[in-house]
Amino acid sequence: MRVHLLGTASLALVALLASAGAAAGQGGGAEADPRDKFVGTWKLLGVERHDADGNLQPPPEPGTFGAGAPLGYIMYDGEHMAVIIQQEGRLPYAGAEPTPDEALAALTSYTSYFGPYTVNEAEGYVTHHVLGSINPGMTGQDNQRFYEFSDDRLILQPPPGPSGGRTRIIWEKVPDKADLTAEQHRFLGFWAISHVEQRTLDGDEPVPTDQYAEGYIIYMPSGHMAVHLMREAGRPPYAGARATGDEAIPTLASYGGYFGSFIVKRGGYVLHRRTGAVVPASAGVDAQRFYDFQGDQLILMPGGPREVDGVGIRRFIHWDRISNLDH
Repeated sequence: MRVHLLGTASLALVALLASAGAAAGQGGGAEADPRDKFVGTWKLLGVERHDADGNLQPPPEPGTFGAGAPLGYIMYDGEHMAVIIQQEGRLPYAGAEPTPDEALAALTSYTSYFGPYTVNEAEGYVTHHVLGSINPGMTGQDNQRFYEFSDDRLILQPPPGPSGGRTRIIWEKVPDKADLTAEQHRFLGFWAISHVEQRTLDGDEPVPTDQYAEGYIIYMPSGHMAVHLMREAGRPPYAGARATGDEAIPTLASYGGYFGSFIVKRGGYVLHRRTGAVVPASAGVDAQRFYDFQGDQLILMPGGPREVDGVGIRRFIHWDRISNLDH
């Protein structure tokens, strides 16, 4: 069984990046960490494109990033971040498994990545250090975004394109909920995947199962939550600039995720109210998870047993706390 506990390399990276960010904010005395300005939940308002002269361009074409009315959130905790953008009009698969065309449509209409972040305040940019991404080729990259704060808005700009044009991704701060219950407060923060275990219902014997390489589950004071999970195997980068339908199928199969709000119910379970998901049909379907806290670990148990080779089993998904937003 692979116990993740953030991973030695990942833990070292986070520590190094955190110390670098803190050093950038230190002069003669300790100053506020510039990463703290980003802390919270931000909802996508829209995407603007400007040419090299700064002129606003027409809205993105249907089927391209930012077109129509996409639903998205970016979440920061002071050290870690995660982003999800889901395009409108996504259709469920016709069958239990997607065809290559259906897989490609689902993949290209869902943006998702996560990892630590640092801020260069002097030069005005934030860097998202991508620990995991739905796009296999993005994992391990650094995504630089120039930023602006304006009242309750955060504007992120990737570096200019070859023609000098710029994209402005506009986010609005979501206020913290004042009516979160005491039990909801226990969940607040970022959690990293540790390991998954399966046990039989009769005899409680362990059953082998595949593990995730990286992943976060996030519960925010705004009442929002998100899941990002990436498998170890089956994630080669695309052969070209974009995925083919045949490449999209294993890519989707090796990355899981969804987002929405959360409530804690009597009976010892948390309800994830999914407004969006990697698998289109999961959007709008609540996910029930029984839970247990053991120190700095959260154990989630999907509701109801499942069968593997005719044997009833129960799954336990272990997460390690990497931040606490219950302030």
